[in-house]
Amino acid sequence: MDTGVQPPWVTALGFVISVISSWVLVVATIWYAMREIGRAEAALAEEYARSESLLANILPAKIAQRLKDPHRDIVADRYDDASVLFADIAGFTQRASDSTPTELVRFLDGLYTELDTLVDRHGLEKIKTIGDAYMVAGGLPQRSQDHTERVASFALAMQNVMSNPDAKNNLGGSVQVRIGIHTGEAVAGVIGTSKFAYDIWGD
Repeated sequence: MDTGVQPPWVTALGFVISVISSWVLVVATIWYAMREIGRAEAALAEEYARSESLLANILPAKIAQRLKDPHRDIVADRYDDASVLFADIAGFTQRASDSTPTELVRFLDGLYTELDTLVDRHGLEKIKTIGDAYMVAGGLPQRSQDHTERVASFALAMQNVMSNPDAKNNLGGSVQVRIGIHTGEAVAGVIGTSKFAYDIWGD
């Protein structure tokens, strides 16, 4: 505001400073907003990647993709030829009763971690664990011609893990595993609407 007291250049300088200050505030506000948007997008992308990784760890990738389709029907496929392996620890009930729950879980966690590595190495699909029971399949959901050989090879590798002294350290005593393999027709997929689990049905 020109009061007539100060020279004209002071008024002009004040106007310029006000304009520059306003622009600085606008630019700073836009920069801050863009930075926060970038951070939010990065965090969202990270969370998405984490959820995708978790989903891929729970379900086979191709099954997870089909479940995302809002127009999907029942996710179940028929396989003319697949191999399924069941294994459990002999005398596990007695072993469990002689151990604390913490010792038992620590033992199973260490054992299953080794077996999970073997499953990946043999190109198989871990289906589930129930207590000391461990279920693996070959030839699904990725169809293959050599699934029987790979499941049998996994069974031998599993026996080697069980014979390793490290497998006995937590609970003491020898660890013997019973393994059964069946090859034939099966249906595999996901049913229901909550707590999805990839499973197999057949003889």
